[in-house]
Amino acid sequence: MIVLFLFLRKGREDMKKIRSYTSIWSVEKVIYAINDLQLPFPITFTQMTWFIVSLFVVILFGSLPPLSLIDGALLKYLGIPIVLTGF
Repeated sequence: MIVLFLFLRKGREDMKKIRSYTSIWSVEKVIYAINDLQLPFPITFTQMTWFIVSLFVVILFGSLPPLSLIDGALLKYLGIPIVLTGF
């Protein structure tokens, strides 16, 4: 068991890091407008996806106790998805 541990430990010391620059070319797409509606600030596709998914979650679970206690529709259907999108 100790020999295996020492062998594995020695193998990690001999490993060298190889730099990869492929992440440079993976630029995230930015949305500036939807049809003819100019957005006030550009959003990424990931942000838009998180907003839509969290909005559907709020709509689906809106009748359950934590969300059913919120009376304001603006807070419930816009505020919560925007906050969840930020994280």
